[in-house]
Amino acid sequence: MGNYAFPYYLRYEIFNPDGNRRIVMTEFSQIISGWHPFYVTIAGASATLLGLLFVTVSINREHLGLDENAHLMSLARQTFIRYLFILTFSLTMLVPRKTPASLCIPIISLGLFGLFNIITQVSHPNNGV
Repeated sequence: MGNYAFPYYLRYEIFNPDGNRRIVMTEFSQIISGWHPFYVTIAGASATLLGLLFVTVSINREHLGLDENAHLMSLARQTFIRYLFILTFSLTMLVPRKTPASLCIPIISLGLFGLFNIITQVSHPNNGV
C-alpha cells in the first residue's frame, strides 16, 4: 500500500492572458466542496420525488396490482430505483472530508448496480416499459 497523506492536491496548469503559465495546486476536497449546493439541491429534489412516488403507489395499490396495469407498476419500480440511485449518489458526494480513494468504492458500486439494473431490464423486456 502506498503512503497516502491527507489532503490530496490536484495539479493543473493555467495560462495567463500574457502567455505565461502557472501551476496551481488545489485541494481535492476544496474542489468537490464547490459542488456542495448542487448536490444538496439534487438530494432534496430526488428525496421529495421519491416520497411522492411512494405515496402515489401506495394510494393506487389496487389499480397497479391488476394485470392490465403491469406496465405502470414496472414504470413505477424503474422510476423508484432511479430516484434512489440519484439520492444515494448525491448523499455520497455530501460526505465531509472526501478523498479520491474514499469516493472510489461507493461510485464504482453505484455504477455496477446501475449496470446490473440495465442488464436486467434488457434481458427481461416483458417486465419493462
